[in-house]
Amino acid sequence: MSILEIFAVTISFYQLRAGENIIVTITGNNLDNVSSIVFPDNELILITIKQQDKTKIITEFQVLPEHPHQQLTEIILSTDKPYLLELSQAIEIIQRIVIPEFPEIEGFKEAVELILQGRHGQPEDFIYWLAQQKPHLLRVEDSDLLVELVNDGILFEHQKSGSQHCYRIMQDFGVAVCADAVGLGKTRLASAVAKLYQYNQGQVRIAIIAAKKLHSNWEREMRELGFRKGDYELYNKNLMSRKNSNFFDDFNRFGGAELVIIDEVHEGIRNYNNRIHKTCLRIRQQDIVDNRQRYYLLLTATPWNNRREDIYNILSPFLTRPEGFTDLGFPSELSHWFSNREIGVENFTDNTPIFRNVYRELFLQRTRKMLRDATPDLNLYAKRIAEWLPVEFETETETALEQIFTQFENSLFIPFADPIRYFTDTVEQRSLLRNQRRMFLQRAESSMYALRRTIKNFSDRIILLQRRLESVTANGEGLKQFLLLHYDFITENELNQDELEDNLLDFDNWEEGFEEDEGEEETDNNQEDSRQQLKTSINLVTHNLTDERAIDIYQRMLTDCDSDLEQLREIESLLKDEFITDHKREIVTAKVRELVKSGHKVLLISTFADTVIDYYRYMAQDTIDYYF
Repeated sequence: MSILEIFAVTISFYQLRAGENIIVTITGNNLDNVSSIVFPDNELILITIKQQDKTKIITEFQVLPEHPHQQLTEIILSTDKPYLLELSQAIEIIQRIVIPEFPEIEGFKEAVELILQGRHGQPEDFIYWLAQQKPHLLRVEDSDLLVELVNDGILFEHQKSGSQHCYRIMQDFGVAVCADAVGLGKTRLASAVAKLYQYNQGQVRIAIIAAKKLHSNWEREMRELGFRKGDYELYNKNLMSRKNSNFFDDFNRFGGAELVIIDEVHEGIRNYNNRIHKTCLRIRQQDIVDNRQRYYLLLTATPWNNRREDIYNILSPFLTRPEGFTDLGFPSELSHWFSNREIGVENFTDNTPIFRNVYRELFLQRTRKMLRDATPDLNLYAKRIAEWLPVEFETETETALEQIFTQFENSLFIPFADPIRYFTDTVEQRSLLRNQRRMFLQRAESSMYALRRTIKNFSDRIILLQRRLESVTANGEGLKQFLLLHYDFITENELNQDELEDNLLDFDNWEEGFEEDEGEEETDNNQEDSRQQLKTSINLVTHNLTDERAIDIYQRMLTDCDSDLEQLREIESLLKDEFITDHKREIVTAKVRELVKSGHKVLLISTFADTVIDYYRYMAQDTIDYYF
């Protein structure tokens, strides 16, 4: 007997209000053994069984006040084990709306009640009150240009309204932050802001600061909005973090741009000690000296990482019109907080009402769900569907991959990764080794191209380590020189390795495209401290090292090098045919080709940039457009 035949249930109420208790009757079959009823993963609805028999359960539903608006489609009835049932009709949880009295505004409450009932009556009093309280919200730039872009299918409606909103914020504060969720088209929205700014201001200089790898995407988006290359200038954001870079001088050439768009502003700028943040402060200080007014549009999907200080750090270099706070009735000291970090950070982050109001005024942050709920009758987005795509390899390939994911998971030593561990063997170092092994396996799982690059990189670095190790004597002093050389405390003088090193891939690039979600760059001082601690550790582990112990470490490193090289050669041998064909890539390409020909858009996403590049090159042989 199926689950649905055991519990064929109907529920008497399909709409519940947050903060209310209601008696709900559940009818069906075989209900007398039900001991508890809950909604999956929902602790905000408490269900108490009052009475029950075989065909009916009378319950009390208590919906806690903080329950958000939500559609519930499943319920769990438990006897000796839980049964998950899909409801024939979704239960809707509605947020209770409390309308304030505002007795000083005649007709306010009545007007709102009429609006909520769908009987719009005479809402003039309410609109008048809104205009009095928040007039800046109604000061939206009406633009036939943007309307035309929507009609031509270049902008979505939410991008049009978002660009108008950001333009208004920039006028008020000199800076606006678009923090829309991933996939809502922040780049297109920013291009629309630039178009609106150009349309209203005439001939203006526009600068876009973005990572070099994103420049082609920006060129494409700006072209869609009708910009030519000479209408704006792209700057490599990566240069802002490099010592002795000419970014500052280049950016301020001929006075610099009036409108500046900064992509992925959370990277580097929300960390006060980061060089990128300091470069932005330097630009701001020079603008104050030169009495130059700029407008900034900042883009990020992750404006803060559970630290309110992140918001202060993002805003402070770009708040070119702090008087905007005074204009909108904020406390007068708020402008001073953003011009004086010593007192500003603590005061701003500790004052919850001010923090929330500043965030609400300067940040535009929306999700796909918010837009869907706000415009339920508009079909703005294609539904995203994730599906499993089984990949069946040849028998030899399956065997090889099985061996890689079992045998090699624990047997690769990766000696070039932090070789000081051979002297100390700490928990942190063992964890680092496990992470690097895991990364190797992730590369193998990603693509044959990524795995082949990793094998080449590993092999080259192991060979380099071998040669450096063999150039020193197997004693404490020799191993000290080896470690100092490996960690770049001294330069290479003894070995002629220029040709080898020229061919080496940078170790950082073997995990190209892989970034920790919330990591921040180390500050210069922290890096220097870490380097000094490492050098001290090298001196400690090699000082008074016995010859016997030194020889043991020396031989173990060489043995591990030989072992890893042998295993890497074995992997290459096992997968030699797959490196040529890459069945996974062929199967994925065939599936994508099928979907695209059916009129679908397909997003291909990978942790590793080189996997995406390989797929792009392979699929570029087709005449079909793909999206990466």
